[in-house]
Amino acid sequence: MPPTPASPTTPACIVLIDAVADRLITQQLNSPDIPPAIEVVDVRAIDQRGRDIIEALRATRFTGGLVIISQSTAEDRVALLDAGADHVLDPSRGVNELIAWIRSITRRTQLDRRTHLLPGHLDPTLTLCTHTNSIVNNGLRADVTETERKILAVLLRNRGNIVHRHHLLMVIWGITCDSTTNVLNAYIWSIRRKLATIHAPSALQTIRGKGFVLMT
Repeated sequence: MPPTPASPTTPACIVLIDAVADRLITQQLNSPDIPPAIEVVDVRAIDQRGRDIIEALRATRFTGGLVIISQSTAEDRVALLDAGADHVLDPSRGVNELIAWIRSITRRTQLDRRTHLLPGHLDPTLTLCTHTNSIVNNGLRADVTETERKILAVLLRNRGNIVHRHHLLMVIWGITCDSTTNVLNAYIWSIRRKLATIHAPSALQTIRGKGFVLMT
């Protein structure tokens, strides 16, 4: 039986939560009760770095909801919203209200995607299956890890365009500063090897000094 094409695999909502916020909020947002369409990222000094982080996320063509949880000043909130955040929520609202806000934003984003998603957002010859964590090409299947699936989702959504290294580090691992870590290179190597095993027509290329591009 041919694989069923998966729905878009980028999260419907990314929550950037100030690292100094109550740990209970982060724990609740990472609980099994929260929809898997929500990604939670801890960020240090979000008021100082939030604008750059948001602009980097939007540069990856991420169209989902962006929610900031931080005790920000009015000036900081305006700057974060102008940079592309959808909401800036004060953690003093309480865990239950914050989660309700995030669920509401996620539902709206998912509805917008179902309404406006056009054919061709994924390479039609390469299927990324979220329910089995695998990639399929002409009946050939290769299993991928959860992290590899997330990386592939970003690359497929931006196919033909360079996805900068620091964008992937931010979206996948929450690394918001310059980093010399080689973990991303290791995952890219693994993905490239798995694409080759299923004779995928897409070539994952490294653009020196910039990032990666999935050619179709």
